[in-house]
Amino acid sequence: MKKKIIISTISFCLILICYLIYSNYKSSGSILNTCGESCKIKNAKKVVTRFANELEIENYDKVNELYPNFTGIGEFWIPRDFEITNSHYDGDGITTVFATIQNSRRKIKFKVKQKNSDVTIIDSKGLSSFYSSNIFTYCKNKGYFSSDVIESDIEISRICKERKPQFTNLVNSCAKHVLNNVNLVKDQSNLTIESFGSYISGRMLVKNNTGFSLNNFDTRFNLMFYDRNGNLLDRADMTLFNIGAFDEKAYEVIYETIPRGTKKYGVQATIIDFDAFAKQVAKDIRYAETISNPFRLDGFID
Repeated sequence: MKKKIIISTISFCLILICYLIYSNYKSSGSILNTCGESCKIKNAKKVVTRFANELEIENYDKVNELYPNFTGIGEFWIPRDFEITNSHYDGDGITTVFATIQNSRRKIKFKVKQKNSDVTIIDSKGLSSFYSSNIFTYCKNKGYFSSDVIESDIEISRICKERKPQFTNLVNSCAKHVLNNVNLVKDQSNLTIESFGSYISGRMLVKNNTGFSLNNFDTRFNLMFYDRNGNLLDRADMTLFNIGAFDEKAYEVIYETIPRGTKKYGVQATIIDFDAFAKQVAKDIRYAETISNPFRLDGFID
């Protein structure tokens, strides 16, 4: 009787062990309780998809749980129309997952780390809204991004935040340069005051003495009216549409009302869309820095 009980007990234990092994195999894909490459890729995709869903509904507790360093990104794109396009296993528990957002207009790359059963996003590229911005272009052209830094949203955001005041000062300096260097070509301009000093008409030539292309979308052009002592009396809008870098543009004035006491006139260009203007500054850093530092010489080391 004892022998039968022992055999039954052993049989039950063996059945239980086999059941546990089978259950583990179904969940992990391995009898040895390990997760292979395909398993890790599958888990990485699940985490990235869940992260995108949680971020879209602004569930930041879950977002930070899935991507512990997410707060280091700062400003970011909401991953609407999220779609995974590719993935591959890099080794050492790390999987790269590629995706698109906003109807495939933006591409994002995620680095996902799996350690035992813990699967989290450790970095990304393209999620930060700094990526492809004017400050990003500026930092890239200045050489502030090393080959590894430019692959990391966290590092891109950190450097862009650090350099933003520097870039803002440069853009403001260039805008001031435009203000002072779009002028009237006096010997080729002829305006006549008519009707007892109430109107002015004629042709004027405007010279853009800067290396920036200007237009009426990012720049306000004004015809300025002064008294005999050079005091500003009033200004009128001018529609030049656009004027290229170091270019000239003729402008016809037809019965423009002028303030009483006008004795002198001039033109002025004021940057009004700093984001559009900053794009030009970021692309042509060498010229922009020459403006902000007129005494800078070739070969000067920052």
